[in-house]
Amino acid sequence: MDSSESIHAERFFELGELIRQQASKIIDCWSERAKREQDSAEFAHRDELRNQLPVFLERVGAQLSSHGSVGEKQIDAAARNHGEERWRFGWKLNEVMRDYQLLRLTLLEYLDQQLDRALTLRETMAIGLYLDEAIEDAVVSYIACQEASLRESEMRVRGTFENAAVGIGHVSLDYCWLTANQRLCQLLGRSNDELMASEIWGSVDVDSRSNLKSELLQLAENRETHGQAEIRLIRSDAKTLWANCTVSLQQSSDGQALYYIVIVQDISKRRQLSDELRQAKAAAEEANRLKSEFVANVSHEIRTPMNAILGMTELALDEPLTPELRDYIATAHESANLLLSLVNDVLDFSRIEAGRLTLETIPFDLLDVVDETIKSFGVHAAEKGLELLADIQVGSPGASEAIGLVEGDPLRLRQVLTNLTSNAIKFTDQGEVIVRLRAQHHDAHTVTMQFSVVDTGIGISPEHRSRIFAPFTQADASTTRVFGGSGLGLAICNELVTQLGGTLDVESKVGGGSRFFFSLTLRKIPGSITPPNHESATHLLDGKRVLVVDDNSTSRRLLDELLRRGDVQVTLADSGEAAIHLLRAAAEAGTPFDIALVDALMPEMDGFSVCEAASEDPQVVGLTLLMISSADRSVFSQRANSIHVDGFLKKPVTRRRLLDAISSALGADNANAPDEVTKEASPVALNVLVVEDMSGNQKVVRAILRKRGHSVTLAKNGREAIERVMYDAFDVVLMDVQMPTVDGYQATMAIRQMDDADAASVPIIAMTAHAMRGDAERCLAAGMNAYISKPIDSKALIRLIEHWGNRAKQQTHVRATEAQTSETTMEPNNGDLNVITEGLAVSDFSAALARLDGNRDLLHEMSTFYREDMPALLQTIESASPDGDSNAVRRAAHSVKGLSAAFGADVVSALAFAIEQLAEKGRLDAIPPLFVRLKVAVQQLDAAIAASQSE
Repeated sequence: MDSSESIHAERFFELGELIRQQASKIIDCWSERAKREQDSAEFAHRDELRNQLPVFLERVGAQLSSHGSVGEKQIDAAARNHGEERWRFGWKLNEVMRDYQLLRLTLLEYLDQQLDRALTLRETMAIGLYLDEAIEDAVVSYIACQEASLRESEMRVRGTFENAAVGIGHVSLDYCWLTANQRLCQLLGRSNDELMASEIWGSVDVDSRSNLKSELLQLAENRETHGQAEIRLIRSDAKTLWANCTVSLQQSSDGQALYYIVIVQDISKRRQLSDELRQAKAAAEEANRLKSEFVANVSHEIRTPMNAILGMTELALDEPLTPELRDYIATAHESANLLLSLVNDVLDFSRIEAGRLTLETIPFDLLDVVDETIKSFGVHAAEKGLELLADIQVGSPGASEAIGLVEGDPLRLRQVLTNLTSNAIKFTDQGEVIVRLRAQHHDAHTVTMQFSVVDTGIGISPEHRSRIFAPFTQADASTTRVFGGSGLGLAICNELVTQLGGTLDVESKVGGGSRFFFSLTLRKIPGSITPPNHESATHLLDGKRVLVVDDNSTSRRLLDELLRRGDVQVTLADSGEAAIHLLRAAAEAGTPFDIALVDALMPEMDGFSVCEAASEDPQVVGLTLLMISSADRSVFSQRANSIHVDGFLKKPVTRRRLLDAISSALGADNANAPDEVTKEASPVALNVLVVEDMSGNQKVVRAILRKRGHSVTLAKNGREAIERVMYDAFDVVLMDVQMPTVDGYQATMAIRQMDDADAASVPIIAMTAHAMRGDAERCLAAGMNAYISKPIDSKALIRLIEHWGNRAKQQTHVRATEAQTSETTMEPNNGDLNVITEGLAVSDFSAALARLDGNRDLLHEMSTFYREDMPALLQTIESASPDGDSNAVRRAAHSVKGLSAAFGADVVSALAFAIEQLAEKGRLDAIPPLFVRLKVAVQQLDAAIAASQSE
C-alpha cells in the first residue's frame, strides 16, 4: 500500500471509529434536528428508529474503518428492520427515505464539526455510499413487506370468497355469470364451468324472475344501493330451494357500472319453519275457536239447568213453606247463585285471556248505575249486620248530582263495582262498607270520577297486596277455604278497569280494612244535563228542621251531608232515647221538628219504638216519619204495618232517592219516587209465545209470566214457533237460540220474512245461555229485538216482555186502524182470476236465498216444512162448505200465504190471500174457483222447489 492510500486508510479508520464512539451524540443531534424540521406528532416512530440507529451507525463505522476491504455488499439489518417497522406502522415510502436523508445531513454536519479538517470528496462519497446502501436496504424491505401484505390480503379475500357459508357470485350487466364460489355451485348443483357458460335466469324459478329482475334494474338505474328478494332457485337435479338473494352493483372509480354482486343464502329450512309456524298458528287459532265454542256450549249446558234451578227455587220461596223446607230451598237457591257466579267469572276470564273482551260506548246515567249497583247489596249487608253506605259527592253543593249522561260501558262499570262491593261485604264481619263517588276534575266535555269501595274488614298484608290482582289468587290459601271464591274476581276487575281507561289500586292493613279505588274519565253528552227531579223536594225542605236518628256515626254524617242543601236545619241523634228527648225538647221550646229520619235497627231502643213513642206523644205533632233500614221491609213487614210511618227507605241512601222519598212523604207530586214508597201499576195482560226446548225452563218462564197475569203459549223448537206465529197472534215471542230441528236464529229469520205484517213484526226477545262475544250482535242481525241471558233474571225478563209487548200492542192497533180505513172488499169471480195473478212470479229462489243471507240449509228446512204442512192446509180449504168453519179456512189460507211467500211464490200468495179475505167475510161459497187455481199454482211451486233442491 503506498503512502497516500495508507493516509486514506487511516483517515477512514479515524472516521469509522469516531462514528462508532460518538454514535449516541450523533443520534442526539439527529433527534434535535428532527424536532426542528419535522412535526413530532407526525413522526411518532422516532423512538423505534432511535433504538435501531446505534447498530446502524456501528455498521457504517465498521465499514468506514475497513473501507476498501469489504468484498461484497452486506445488507444493513437496522435499515431492513426500520423499513419493516415502518410498513407495519403504516408509514409511507417517502417518509422512510426522508428519515435517512435527515440522518445523512446530521452525520456529515457532526463529522465536519468534530474534525479539525474538512472532509475530502472521497470521504464524503464513501459515507454517502454506505448511507445510500442503508437507505436502499430500508426501501427494499419496505417494498418486500408491501408485496407480501398484498399477497396475503389477496389470499384472505380469495379464501373468504371461496369458503364463505353463503353463495357469492358476480354477474355481468347482461345477466351472465362471471364468477361463483364453491357454496354457490353447491346450492345450484352445478360446476363452476357450467355456471360460467349460462345466464343467471337458468337457475331462477319462473315465478321468481320478475322480483329479482326488478331489483337488478333498480340498481342499474341508481335508484337503490342494494336490493333483496326471496326467490326460488332451480338445481340441476330439478329440485328447488328457497333463497334470500341480496344484490349490489360494483362500479368503477368514475362511477361506471361494472357488474352485479349476488349473495345467495339458503332459507329453505327457515321457510319450512315459517310454514310450520303458520300452520301451528292456524291450528292454535282453530283450537282457540273450538275452545270458545266449547266454552259457549258449556255455558249453555250449565246455564240452562241453572235457569230452572234458580227460577223454581225463587218461585218456591214465594210460597208458604215450613221453616225447615224454606231453609232447604233457600240453601239450594244460594248455592245455585254461587255456582252461577263462578261460571260467570270463568267465562269472563276466558274472554280476557283470549283477547275477545270488547267494550261498548253508549250514553248512560252514571248516578243511576252506581245507585242501582249498591242498592242491590242492601239485604246482603243487613244479613251480616253491616252498614252499607253510599257517599256520593260529584260537584258543588248547589249542583251535586247534575252530571247528566256520560258515554262509556255501564255494564262493565257495574260489574267492577258489583265485584268490589261483594268482596267488601264478604271479607267484613262487622262495621261498614262505603261506596264513594267523587268528581276529581271536569270541564265542558269530560268528567273524571274516582270510585272507591271502603270496608272495615280483615284487610290485606303488604306482601299479599302485590299479587291479589293476579288470576286464581287470594290473600292466602286459608282465605279461599274460609270465604270461598274462584280467585278471578279482582283479576277480572283489574283488566276491566284497565280497558275502561283507569288503574285499579288498593290501600289496606291487616285488621284495619281495605280501600279499593280507581278513576275514570268519561265524556259528557252535550245537552243531557237537566234540572234534577228532586229540586222540588229541595225547596220543600227550605226552613224545615230535620232530625236524623242513627247509631252509626258514618251513616249520620252522610245523611247530614245529603240534607244540608239550602235553608235546612239538621240535628243528629245517636240513639232512640236521645231522639225522643230531642223531639220533646223541641216541641216544648216551640220549635218542633218537621221531619225525622229514623234507622230501624238500633240497639236498646230501635227505630220502631222511636216511631211508636213519637206517634203516641201528644207533644210531638205534625212530624213526618221516614224509616231507614239496611234490611228489606218484608223482613219486618208485620211490625212496620202496625205503626204509623210516612215512608220507608232502604240503605244505602243516595241524595236522589232520599229527596224523592221525602217529597213523596210530604205529599208532593213526584213521578220518580222510589219503589219503597210507591206501588207498581198492574201490567196489561200480554199473549206471550215461549220457545224453549227444556221443560224445566218452560216451567220457570211460564210461572214468572203467569204470576204477572200474562198468557203463555209454549213451543219446543223453532219449527213449532214458526207455525204458532202463522196461526195465532202474539204480543211478544221469547225465543231460545239453541234448539234442535230449527234454532232460534233460523226461526226468527223465517218469521221476519212472513207476508203478514203483524206476524213478521212481532217483537222477538232472544233467550240464550251463551255468554260469548258477538252473541248480542248475532241476535240483532237475525232480526231479534232484544237479548236476555240465562239464568233468567225475573225482573229483567218482566221489564223486557212488558216493554216490547205493550209497544207491539200499540203498533198493532195503529196498523189495524189503518187497514180498516183503507180496506177494499175482494170478492173475485171467475173473470177476476187472471187479474189476481197477472204479472206475478211462480217462485224466486234467488231473492228468497238473499233474504236468508245465503243460508241454503235454512231454505232447505223451510222447503221441508212446506212439503209437510201444505197437503193438510189445502185439504182444510178444499173441504170447506158454505156453512163450514170460516175461521179454520182463513187460518189455513193465511198459513199457505206465509209458507209460499218465503219462496217468492207471488201467485200462490196472492190466491191464498184472496181466499183468506173471502173466508174472513164469510164468503166460503166463492172460494172453489180460486182453490182450483191455487192447487195448480201449488203444483208449479212444488216442481220449482224440487228443481232447486236437485241443483
